[in-house]
Amino acid sequence: MVWFAVSRHLSLEDVTEALNEAVWSPAGRTANSNITKLRALTEIEKAEGVGLACEMYKRRAIAYIEDAVRASTEVNGLRASLSDAQQLFEQTNSELRNTKHVLENLQKESAEEIATLHQTNETQAVHLRDDLEQQRSRVLRRLVAVVDMLDIGLSALQSPEPRIHVIRDRVEIVIDSLRTEIIKLREG
Repeated sequence: MVWFAVSRHLSLEDVTEALNEAVWSPAGRTANSNITKLRALTEIEKAEGVGLACEMYKRRAIAYIEDAVRASTEVNGLRASLSDAQQLFEQTNSELRNTKHVLENLQKESAEEIATLHQTNETQAVHLRDDLEQQRSRVLRRLVAVVDMLDIGLSALQSPEPRIHVIRDRVEIVIDSLRTEIIKLREG
């Protein structure tokens, strides 16, 4: 066995594992009772070989324990991180739901405001068109009346005996009515 281990450049751990697989485990399976097992352990003639094997397994067990402790610590840290992440996720989800709710309310309110403003603008536009039409009608009536008065005044001037007082009265009425209309137009 020594020649095999040296020629293959095997480590002590590899040799110990090979001996365990090939020699010690099969021999240990034959011991059925605890007394047989105790007798086998206490009747070992060369204890240093068993000590080396036990020391190697002990170191391996300690390394496994350290790895397990490290892994357990890492798992606990990951669990804590996961818990924190889940809390943050829930908080973010809650904030998102609240934000969506606020956004929906704002959209409803702004849609209502837009509808109200649109209705108000339509109403105002109707009133302005009506006011414009009333002013247009009033100015047109006034202009027709003024033209009629000036026509009468002109015919009074063109008669064989011009009646100056008639044209004067008509011109004064026209001037007064045009001034009144100018004032109304300026006032809006």
